Amino acid sequence: MTLVRRVLSVLLALVLLLGGLLGAIEIVLALLGRDPWLLPRERTTWFREQTWETATIRAILIVAVLVGLGLLVLALKRGRPAAFTLASRADGPVAVTVTASRRGIEHALAQVAREADGVTSAQATVSRRRATVHATSRTRAPDDLRAGIETAVADRLTDLGLVDTLATKVRVTSREKR
Repeated sequence: MTLVRRVLSVLLALVLLLGGLLGAIEIVLALLGRDPWLLPRERTTWFREQTWETATIRAILIVAVLVGLGLLVLALKRGRPAAFTLASRADGPVAVTVTASRRGIEHALAQVAREADGVTSAQATVSRRRATVHATSRTRAPDDLRAGIETAVADRLTDLGLVDTLATKVRVTSREKR
């Protein structure tokens, strides 16, 4: 998701930069009394007739502000962490911080779920507060497997020794339901 977000951010930044440059060039050309570069001024009489009190202009400005605030909120939203801090050992050096990668934890949890009897495949995702495991079973009663997988996942998280406690969520679906 971060790759999509980065690509969209770069594209939006380029569009805004080019639009701003085009507007600045057209304004400078108009102030110098020269012909327009890309935007013909004869076709822009509608803009000259508008005032701040016009409902259409106010609606456009409100939409622009809302879109800008929405983009700002999306930009400030924290993504999934790349690594989680592990508890330090009592006999180890104090200044050393040990971390486990998010992907490594996801692989470990998916492997634990795959080891359960009747599970054909499993995927895990880890966010800041929750570890979610989705397992696929070949049995017709996948609800019976859920408790065992939840226990195995919780035990694995305890074995890892993460500083922050993660809530667990396990979904088990049957292959026949797909």
